Amino acid sequence: MSDAPDTRSPWTSSAEPGPTIGFYAGTEHVAPASPRLARLVGWIFFPVGLLLLALGVWLFLDARAFVARADTAEAVVSSLSRNREGGTAPVFRFVTREGRAVEAPSNVFSSPPAWTVGERATLRYDPAAPERASPATFVGTYLAPAILLPLGVIFTLVGALVLRFTGPRAALG
Repeated sequence: MSDAPDTRSPWTSSAEPGPTIGFYAGTEHVAPASPRLARLVGWIFFPVGLLLLALGVWLFLDARAFVARADTAEAVVSSLSRNREGGTAPVFRFVTREGRAVEAPSNVFSSPPAWTVGERATLRYDPAAPERASPATFVGTYLAPAILLPLGVIFTLVGALVLRFTGPRAALG
């Protein structure tokens, strides 16, 4: 018996030698995707990427506008709220510039808890709606755009490259 690797294709008869089509994924042979499937993936990834980019830009601009109009206040974590998945979010207590006492729950849940009761933080809040407060940190302000923008770039590029390199010869329909 020869020590040379078996290069027969799993899609041909065992008597017919030939190169292996596809690649190894563990111990199984995986056939390459058809051009039609590749174009379908491209047509899904490209618009999803554009949507993620648009949403990320909108959230970034909204966050910048919030920072521009927001006041800041020193706050203390008065309690922790829990969601159904077991995550916790802080409830901040602070006093506005006008002297109004406010409790503002955060909408960022984490497990394990990122905050402890009694911990102090600087908050940004909307003077017209002080209950809309968030920690004056990068995560508190720009987390959603920081996630959506890179995902949008990746999805858009993958979709565009797949569409570019699969060509019109494999058009759907």
